[in-house]
Parts: sequence; structure tokens; C-alpha cells
Amino acid sequence: MRRVVNILGLIAVVMGTTWLCGCGSTDLMDELGQSYQATLTVKDNDTDTVQVDILQDDCDGTPEDYSDALGEIEIVAGSKVAGLTLQSYNISYIPLLSPDRNNVNQMPPDLTAPETGYTTIEIPPASTVTFTITLMSTDTKRVVLLALINDPALVDLSTARYAIRVVMHFRDQYGNSKDITVERTVYLTDYDNC
Repeated sequence: MRRVVNILGLIAVVMGTTWLCGCGSTDLMDELGQSYQATLTVKDNDTDTVQVDILQDDCDGTPEDYSDALGEIEIVAGSKVAGLTLQSYNISYIPLLSPDRNNVNQMPPDLTAPETGYTTIEIPPASTVTFTITLMSTDTKRVVLLALINDPALVDLSTARYAIRVVMHFRDQYGNSKDITVERTVYLTDYDNC
């Protein structure tokens, strides 16, 4: 009986973690009970979306809007927290099984993570701060497109699914390091936005 309860508890933890990662938000409660909440919203062509366009189409002689995919990050600090200063962040692209045109799961290509991003953003107690970073450059979009076109094993994969993870590195007002991670699943393909 105890083993069944432990297994059910583990399943609940995994499902809860999956739900948090799927919705692009996280809640960090540190050892002192200080609470920080973070949310990641993906923006491609100035639209909130999880569908990232990797090919610029021709719209009857006019190029389709095409740009870097951005990440809008919102951090909410509780009223009894230490103020934070964002010092740097890392982005990683985690390939996820993606069904191809024949409904066979394929693994999209590995992508090189961009260089560490450095910025200084203050998060005072009892505040909400929103800032924007580049999640995926047009160069990285092009790498995915060329892999889907040129790799014979991926020729039937029309949409590549990735988890984009952002780990933000903070220092609080007392000099302690804190990391906050947000993640969002995106779908990369040629979306016709004409």
C-alpha cells in the first residue's frame, strides 16, 4: 500500500511539473518562504504565440513580416521578498519528439544555444517587472529550416517541436544567488502570415 501511495505521489509531482512547464510559468519559493513568480510569453512577428515561423514567404510581391522570436518575461515579486537584480540568462533549445506527415515521431535537429545574455534589471519587493529578450534569432530559424529541407531523415517532418528554456541568474540585495527558470514549448514550421 505504501508503495502505491509513493508511486501516486511521484505521478502527481511529474504531472504538476509538466503542467508548469507547459504553461510557461514557474513559482520559486526559497528557503525563507520568499516567493517569486515568472511567466514566459513567446512573441513571433509581434504576436503572442507558440507557433514560430521559420520561413519568410512572398505575399504577392511583398515579403511576409519576419523577425526574431522574442520572449516576454514577467516576474512578480512578493511583498516580503529580497529585491533581485538580474545579471545574466541562458537559453537552451530542447528538441521534442514531433510527428511527421506520416504520423511517425521524429526528433528535430539539435540547435546550438545562443551566447549567455547579460543585462541588469532590478526586481524590487512587491513589484511586477516585464522585460523582453531574443529567444530565437532569424539565423537559428534558418538553421532549423535548412535541417528540415536537407536531412533525408527529416524530410517528412513539417513541424519541429522544441522546449525553449530560459534560466535567469539573479543576485538578491543580500548578495545571495538565485536562479529562476521558465520554459515554453514551441512549434517551428512555415506559417503563412500573408
